[in-house]
Amino acid sequence: MIARILLGAIAVALTLALPNAVPAQQAELVAEPVEVPLQRFPTCCPRLDWWDAVGEVPHVQTMDGFLQVWQDQSLRAELKAKALFQVIEDHQQSDDDLTAAAVTYYGSVDQSYPYQRELLELGVGRYLDYDRPLDRYAGKPGDLSAGMMRKLARIYISDGEPELAVPLLQHILGPRREEVNDHLLELAAVPLGQALGELGREPEAIAVLLAAKRDFDGDWERLLDDELDRLCARMGPAYYLYDWRLSGPLLAALLGVILVVGIFWRRQPRIR
Repeated sequence: MIARILLGAIAVALTLALPNAVPAQQAELVAEPVEVPLQRFPTCCPRLDWWDAVGEVPHVQTMDGFLQVWQDQSLRAELKAKALFQVIEDHQQSDDDLTAAAVTYYGSVDQSYPYQRELLELGVGRYLDYDRPLDRYAGKPGDLSAGMMRKLARIYISDGEPELAVPLLQHILGPRREEVNDHLLELAAVPLGQALGELGREPEAIAVLLAAKRDFDGDWERLLDDELDRLCARMGPAYYLYDWRLSGPLLAALLGVILVVGIFWRRQPRIR
């Protein structure tokens, strides 16, 4: 009877642990197709009344002028916001570099803008696979579009729609992976883990976060660990079956105990 129980325990342990103990780098990330609502400017993103009262701002015509406004610490936030929005108004039909930059950075200077979601949907719809020029930038060509997608994904999660966030973040970590720097890849993995966890897809979330910890050399490992901790708290003991760093040693320990018990049991004298 005990022997049968031990064999059953081995079968259950192998069934649960081995499929999920595969290191995440062996599983290719399959990105779901990205679909965002079609937004049209300026209908989707109207001007706000207070802009007329904040004064005049420079009309940006070049990327150098954009960077000068963006980096000007003396320029009040509302003036900088108006300047960036004016860039979109002036160049959204003629200059993708200026427009993509203004859409991406606008929310950083005006977090209260009520149409931020629509503005980012406009940007992602236009610049999903956009490559920024690198003559003034030390990063990678896909960083700007990745930042745009990550910001929109965080809004979707905040609005209770994680299913909309998943394809955006998968697109960064999948098709655009080679064009995005490691810091942004880590920052994309964190909300992807959160979104997958909220959708009840915890094993996928753990795989994504572990792959990011191993594959990317960014500065955000602490955030990856924090998200793994949240998944662990939510899943309880089941978490350890899916974290291959832990399930492998746990399985080895379990099999070791079963082996020792089995040997001890076989050596016991049999009463006939």
